[in-house]
Amino acid sequence: MRMMDRSGDVSARTRWREAWGLAGLALVAVLVALVAALNDFATVTGREALGRVMFGYPLNWLAQNQTTLDPPFPATVSPASPWENPTSVAFGPLLVDVLAVYGLLLVGWFVGRSAFRDVRTSAP
Repeated sequence: MRMMDRSGDVSARTRWREAWGLAGLALVAVLVALVAALNDFATVTGREALGRVMFGYPLNWLAQNQTTLDPPFPATVSPASPWENPTSVAFGPLLVDVLAVYGLLLVGWFVGRSAFRDVRTSAP
């Protein structure tokens, strides 16, 4: 429930709470995109493919050179240590991934907030 002052405006406290909630959702979106890329797998069919292995979901934004590895082919690889395997980040696809997750979180937040408000106001 929004706190209102006498003039009917939403209070500053409620606006700050909502701003912090949106900032928290943005942080969660970044973390979800990062975890999705770090838990991704790619199948490589030859030694040349190890030169640039791409990770990320739904867009590939994390690239690694894993030529130091010598797996039997075809091999399924995941992100390895960036200290041992040169790593690069494509910021455009990363931003799209973060915005997609943020959009889903916002929809869930607004739907959940309105559903919770309806449940709370309909209670006897």
